[in-house]
Amino acid sequence: MREIGCDDVGRRYFAALYSPGCLSELPWGSEPFDCVVFLCDADGAKRLTGALCAELARSRVDWVQVAGRAAEELHDAIDRASVAAGRQKKVGDGSPMTSWHEEAESLAAMAEVARLCLGGQDSVLVLVVGREADLAAAVEAMQKGRTLI
Repeated sequence: MREIGCDDVGRRYFAALYSPGCLSELPWGSEPFDCVVFLCDADGAKRLTGALCAELARSRVDWVQVAGRAAEELHDAIDRASVAAGRQKKVGDGSPMTSWHEEAESLAAMAEVARLCLGGQDSVLVLVVGREADLAAAVEAMQKGRTLI
């Protein structure tokens, strides 16, 4: 888990490469957080969907935005996992709130989704599904444009 910086309203941004279990130890402890999933490897995401969705549903995440190719599929799977975990009675009840952004295919576009995070929590996790090189490029994209402090 790498701290990226803060935005102009004081939200702290962190980035991590998704692997099963990576959400068990978060720098902000048990406080609620928002998450933006960067789908850098949609095929790899299919292999990890079950674990990723179950972990997000069991976490204290408040908002999950999924960016990239096949974002809607992962968004739907997170909603189903939230029902299975008992966070909501039926898909669409909004715990956690979810959105998908398939138009955000480049890292620059994904970073813009993250910088405009819909949630209101103090901590935002950029969760990269891909390789180590994708994580490094995602951090770089987050630090370009509207610079994080």
